[in-house]
Amino acid sequence: LEAFTPATGGGLVQKQLVGMKRITSAISQRLEALERRRREESPQAAMDKALAARIQEFRENALQLLDKSMPLSLRVRRHVDGIARATEKILACMRDDPQDIPQADRFLSRYLRSAHSLVDEYARLSTQGSTHPAIGETLARSENLLERLEAAFNAEYDSLLQNDTINFTAELNVLDKLLTMDGK
Repeated sequence: LEAFTPATGGGLVQKQLVGMKRITSAISQRLEALERRRREESPQAAMDKALAARIQEFRENALQLLDKSMPLSLRVRRHVDGIARATEKILACMRDDPQDIPQADRFLSRYLRSAHSLVDEYARLSTQGSTHPAIGETLARSENLLERLEAAFNAEYDSLLQNDTINFTAELNVLDKLLTMDGK
């Protein structure tokens, strides 16, 4: 009973409060950790991580393409730079609109790989030092294909934006009809 006297009871109560605060804090930290882990393990978080990894893979692929083109002619570098810039825009569409992911992923998977092959072969042939007419024709054709490839990347970006515009226009039309039906 001596522990509960007013002279000593205050210290005991204080110790118990401190102990309870520690326990409450530990429980709160554990709950927060569990909630963080639950969010990280959610299907959406897994999809977000997968998308971020895929976007990073494409970005690195475009940067590698730029690096490969550095020793090549200015014309080739300009087209490769255009491809890289369009790739970055396409990646932004993938990030911003989940509906763009399948189309953009298919396009980049196919055509970034093709751009790499084209630049690799162009680099190999252009450093051979041959004056054979067939090599000159092949290099010119490669430059033309790079130009067309750059145009295809820009057209893909425009297509992704057009899909967004079509979807938004449909939403505007629905809202307009609802307002009209309500007499507003």
